[in-house]
Amino acid sequence: MGAMSVGCVSALLGYVGRVMMYYNPFNFDAFMLQIILVTTTPIYFCAAIYVTLAFTINEFSPSLARFPPRYIYWVFINCDVVSLVLQAAAGGLSTSTSGKSQIGVDLALAGLAFQVFTICIFCALLGDYLFRYSRSGLLAANPLHGRFLIFFAFLVITILMITIRCAYRLAELHAWYSGGLIRDETLFIWFEGFLILASVYSMMLGHPGLVFQIRKKEGAGPQRPQAAEL
Repeated sequence: MGAMSVGCVSALLGYVGRVMMYYNPFNFDAFMLQIILVTTTPIYFCAAIYVTLAFTINEFSPSLARFPPRYIYWVFINCDVVSLVLQAAAGGLSTSTSGKSQIGVDLALAGLAFQVFTICIFCALLGDYLFRYSRSGLLAANPLHGRFLIFFAFLVITILMITIRCAYRLAELHAWYSGGLIRDETLFIWFEGFLILASVYSMMLGHPGLVFQIRKKEGAGPQRPQAAEL
């Protein structure tokens, strides 16, 4: 909840900077506001997704995961921190050089590329876990329905939208701050604003609290197989 809230505030402030630039394209403070905050917003959303997945695995069957769920916190959130530091450093360099630093652009690209790479690895591990879970017999014995299906469906949709958004920002910055993509407002609205807004609503509709509160009340849950059963 905290990570999503910080991400929403970051996005809103970044969009304020974008609107300010519409009225004054030479407002450098507004330029840096939107460059830094808009770029780093998905990092907070990803952190919320990583925590949600770790909790989900722990509740369903941690023995089916490739490594203990708590490592997801340490590995993926630390990777997000690295992305955040790189992009913050890029913003600092761009600010001090009035957006003329190629090193700043390269650092921003490195941070975004690392973020996309981290998300892809996360998606691969998520797919692997779901595949192992389906093969374990737990899914057949305890089929998912209702809120569980909604939760997993919207979680996957959110991950997909954030991945597309990060890939768009990577392509946008690859052409540098003076490139055509960064000036295309239509693309920005659809691949930035719309995807971020849709991601927030997707996480709301598939809120994990609704799923696991019902799970606790019912006292239900699939039995966890031992490693020897896999």
